[in-house]
Amino acid sequence: MADDNKMTVLEMEQIIGDRVRLALRDDRTPEQRQEDNAQSFLVLGMAKQFFNGADITLRTEKLLAQNKALKESRMDRLLGQF
Repeated sequence: MADDNKMTVLEMEQIIGDRVRLALRDDRTPEQRQEDNAQSFLVLGMAKQFFNGADITLRTEKLLAQNKALKESRMDRLLGQF
């Protein structure tokens, strides 16, 4: 992982790809598949939040780049990174 507390989009995509490959394997028992599916459901829920957060950050950066008046705005303070 890029940092102990951060993950890149590419790292998240790799994890999702691993879950898909696991789901497509023919050598899993029904019990293993049930456990795999439960874990995949959790991973995909977290991935959705991850990508939504990344989308918000990118949209905010674009808005700030287009309109310098947004610096020190409420969104800027909410994200705490600009």
